[in-house]
Amino acid sequence: MERVFNKIEREQELNKDDIISLLALEDEEKLKILYRLADRYRQKYVGEEVHLRGLIEFSNYCRKNCFYCGIRWGNQKANRYRMSLDEILDNVNDAEKLGYKTVVLQSGEDLYYTSDKLVDLVKKIKQRSDVAVTLSIGERPIGGERAYAQCYAG
Repeated sequence: MERVFNKIEREQELNKDDIISLLALEDEEKLKILYRLADRYRQKYVGEEVHLRGLIEFSNYCRKNCFYCGIRWGNQKANRYRMSLDEILDNVNDAEKLGYKTVVLQSGEDLYYTSDKLVDLVKKIKQRSDVAVTLSIGERPIGGERAYAQCYAG
């Protein structure tokens, strides 16, 4: 394990066996060494600040059927919902009041929210607020990325 710890200290790349050995660690003293090394790199690359993002899940409708996902279209037990644009804006406003500097607008792949609706929503958020906006909406029809770029153009 000493060899792996030395690689970490020298910022050398770890191979698969190195990573497996770290994940299998049970010895308390060696775990303490690993935690100290991890904390050293956290401080070096991230520092002491924690940046929180407000997550707004505005729809759990999805056109995909990814088996691992609880909101897949085949899950008949999911209680489906869609927020209105006003409800989303109210949630963004609440997040900003609570001190969030970024909001993540997240949904399943719900084509009810067209590119035009999403562009309008993001523009309204940017007009009313200084929060950064991240969209996590899955795959969209081709061309949508150009529409989203309009949100930030002059």
